[in-house]
Amino acid sequence: MTTITSSTVSTKAKRLQPLPAVGAMRPDASDATVQPPCTEAVRDVVQSVGDWMSDHALLAALVGDAHSADQAVAELLERYPRLSLLCTAPLRELDTIPHLGPLGALRVAAAAELAKRLALPDDRPVDSVRGPEQAAAFIRARTIGETREHFFTLHLDNRNHVRGVDLVSIGDHASTLVHPREVFRNAIRSGAVAIVVGHNHPSGDAEPSAEDIAVTRRLHEAGKIMGVPVLDHVIVGGANHTSMRQKGYL
Repeated sequence: MTTITSSTVSTKAKRLQPLPAVGAMRPDASDATVQPPCTEAVRDVVQSVGDWMSDHALLAALVGDAHSADQAVAELLERYPRLSLLCTAPLRELDTIPHLGPLGALRVAAAAELAKRLALPDDRPVDSVRGPEQAAAFIRARTIGETREHFFTLHLDNRNHVRGVDLVSIGDHASTLVHPREVFRNAIRSGAVAIVVGHNHPSGDAEPSAEDIAVTRRLHEAGKIMGVPVLDHVIVGGANHTSMRQKGYL
């Protein structure tokens, strides 16, 4: 028969103590070394991270040291039903989610910023465009979570190095208006030898619309007149992209 000593009871009591809430673990400004604990409860649930995990499970792992982690995740997904929307959510807005807490909001904002930076090759800005992949990476990193179309012009030198970048226009959720005058104005000022244009499709579908084809052909003709050829028009939809040159429209 095992004798239960006072030290045994004390040890078990410590193990059964509730985890501190996220708000209670916010580091005090006077002690920058305070770090929140990594909870065993989260580690028991998340044995390995992979694409098999649901959005709920990933977010729970991110804010899992809160008493009400499930409620916090439910509130996050209700406000941002697509994870990509978190990439455009300001910290002050995340702070208003009741069960998330200030530290949870900071973690989500930091994870979103990290996701945007990881979308660029080697965490570095695009410095040259050797093909549609580089242009797509540039556009994707700057439009994650955006609900409107953003149209960019990349100004290139004779070695396809990026001399400048121009956000030409921002449209509504379905389309953006682009005029050749706006596309070529800053390209000429920057001394661009050629340009690559591109935009995002918030729907996630990278296939070109009839308007996209018409814009591509109009810019191509204008580029020939201006002496600044349009090398490609790249459309980004989620993880996919379409090159209008490869499609035969240039």
